[in-house]
Amino acid sequence: MIYSIDFETRSTIDLAEQGLDIYANDDTTEVLCIAFGTQPDNVQVVKAQPVRLGSMDNFSTQLHKLLVYVENGGKIQAWNAMFEYAIWNCVCVPKYGWPPLKLEQCIDSMAIAAANNIPQALGDAAIFMDANQQKDTRGRYLIQKLCKPKKEGQFNNDPMLMEELFRYCAQDVRAEMAIGSVLRPLSAQEMEVWYLTQRINLRGVPVDYNELHNAVLAVVRAQDAIDKECVSLTGFKPSERAKLLGWLNAQGADLKDLTAETVNAKIAELEGL
Repeated sequence: MIYSIDFETRSTIDLAEQGLDIYANDDTTEVLCIAFGTQPDNVQVVKAQPVRLGSMDNFSTQLHKLLVYVENGGKIQAWNAMFEYAIWNCVCVPKYGWPPLKLEQCIDSMAIAAANNIPQALGDAAIFMDANQQKDTRGRYLIQKLCKPKKEGQFNNDPMLMEELFRYCAQDVRAEMAIGSVLRPLSAQEMEVWYLTQRINLRGVPVDYNELHNAVLAVVRAQDAIDKECVSLTGFKPSERAKLLGWLNAQGADLKDLTAETVNAKIAELEGL
């Protein structure tokens, strides 16, 4: 028995721009729900809650079973499992008291799809496989409405949309199960490569913040020097492309634009004279 899971979360952090590590560790990141199950017909959706594993108070019996299962070393499966791994350990463990999830307990359905030459986006994979469970296409709209703050910084808590988001989360789990059930699982060697890759990513690369600062400062100073030289010659900064193009053509450059292709072609033409 393996549990498939999926989280729906929200945060003031933009996941795409700042990355999973910053997103998962930010104080504003919270779990809206978790969907989980072992078969498509027993998928549950509950709100993430504080737990005491020795008691049934204040949380569902099914969630209790999942957490005990994980505490005892059971494996979980998810599409892009490192997201679930990060949210579980960085949000659910400290905020809700859940037992830690070990990397060796994770199976990544997206990695299985990749190993089978299947598209790595869940919706695309379900369509490609003609799976009997498809991804809910309303998901993008719901995430935009509920999982990202509004302009004034507040989150939308519309109860009807929330219920729809919970159903969407459950359907993601069913779609992932449907795809994974017909694909070849990762071999032991492939699993070791996946674990090694994730451990490398989790460890990261040591960097010297002072040296990074110096490198950024060197770039800023070099750009400032170039800007000043360009202004002294033309009266315009390099960023003022339309004005600079006009000035160059007034000097006889005969350029249609300032794209790299056009400029390089002109330089090659002049060097060939």
